[in-house]
Amino acid sequence: MGARTLTFPWTPPSPYRKREIIQGVANGKTSARPMRANARAVLLDALRNAHRWLEELLSDPRQTLESLALREHKTDRSIRMTLSLAFLAPDVVKAAIEGRLPRGFGLKRLVDIPMAWPDQWRALGLEPPAGA
Repeated sequence: MGARTLTFPWTPPSPYRKREIIQGVANGKTSARPMRANARAVLLDALRNAHRWLEELLSDPRQTLESLALREHKTDRSIRMTLSLAFLAPDVVKAAIEGRLPRGFGLKRLVDIPMAWPDQWRALGLEPPAGA
């Protein structure tokens, strides 16, 4: 008997792993992914420091940004930027604590927003919560 040959179209598999972004089920309110847990922890530590340092500066007239920076082993600029977090609107802070800020809204983005509370949500490009 004659040998029969079967031919199949074949492409070798790619040596690169295929990666996909899998979205969770949207809750209808937002499609943004929540901020990462480690980014939230860093932000909460910075918020705690900001409020503590502000209290120290207000309660002790001898305390300066330079003395805080020296004690905390940070630069004056770092202290000033962190202190700006003490002036975040309470609803922005609450959203951060509850992990409701979208991914990408961590410490670096929040230290540079306007001081006026009504302008903060707009500067972040987010909708303020109802009643805010």
